[in-house]
Amino acid sequence: MKLHSLLFLLLVVGSACETVVDVDIPKENPRLVVNAFISPGQDVGIRITKSKSVLDQAESFPLVTGAQVTLFENGQEVTQLVDETAGWYTAPFRPEPGRRYSVQASAEGAEAVEASSSIAAPVLIRQLTADTLQIESGVTCINEDCEPTYSQEYRLQLQLSDPGDAVNYYEIVAYAVTLDSLPQYDRMGNFVGYDTLRQRQRVSFQTDDPVVNNSFSSVVGDEFYGSSLLFNDDLFSGEGYTVDFTTNNVSGYSTGSILKKLTVELRTLSEDQYQYLRTRDLQEFNNGDLFSEVVPVYSNVENGFGIFAGYSADSVVVAAEE
Repeated sequence: MKLHSLLFLLLVVGSACETVVDVDIPKENPRLVVNAFISPGQDVGIRITKSKSVLDQAESFPLVTGAQVTLFENGQEVTQLVDETAGWYTAPFRPEPGRRYSVQASAEGAEAVEASSSIAAPVLIRQLTADTLQIESGVTCINEDCEPTYSQEYRLQLQLSDPGDAVNYYEIVAYAVTLDSLPQYDRMGNFVGYDTLRQRQRVSFQTDDPVVNNSFSSVVGDEFYGSSLLFNDDLFSGEGYTVDFTTNNVSGYSTGSILKKLTVELRTLSEDQYQYLRTRDLQEFNNGDLFSEVVPVYSNVENGFGIFAGYSADSVVVAAEE
């Protein structure tokens, strides 16, 4: 009898500890979200969407049509952007290094926004050396006769000379053009031949170079893996430096993929773009970690969200097969 009374008491106490709290989350009007990286040699393109409530379960943001978008160069209006497709505004205007650009955007149902950024002069690649590596990528078996398969990768050393006149921000990216032979089958599943597919894809890297690890990437290890090497000149301001890294994916869709072209690009970023990329990548790294601190993604859009930033670039073709 006493045991039954004790169990009843525990159930009562346990249920009494459960508290339901209704939280009244204030509803805010949506704000414009502006996203654009502008660069010399490329026409200006700006994506405009609207923010959404934290309670909105939709994966995408609402696209904005019919907005008025104006681009300024050193304070003077240079062009109006046209709504090419839903949420994507373009103009046949190419910015230049050493100048400051601003964008103003307004749309029905949201407050007008403005953002500004500059484009630094490009820091040139002094030298880029490439060593071919054969990396074991898997095993191919025919009639129980198995042999290892290999992918072709590159160890790259990119040498630059930092100007040293200010804090400089850099990003290294690479693009591979591959030609794939894909098997084709008829409706009965019979092999009929091969078809070719030409594709251009972003290349991923791995590195233990200290300038890259000095930014955000070596939080849990000595090596960084990703499709972009982001760093500043804290360790070599005003001096030459060689960044050492290895490609991690220059293959296509098939084991018989042929690399037609590999281009490495050194981008000289504005501080706005550097801070945006750094905080965005750090937020993605912390995503799902309950013990990590929330990292807000950098934004330079007044009265709204997003990023409007400029960069210049120099590139070198590492491998090309005509």
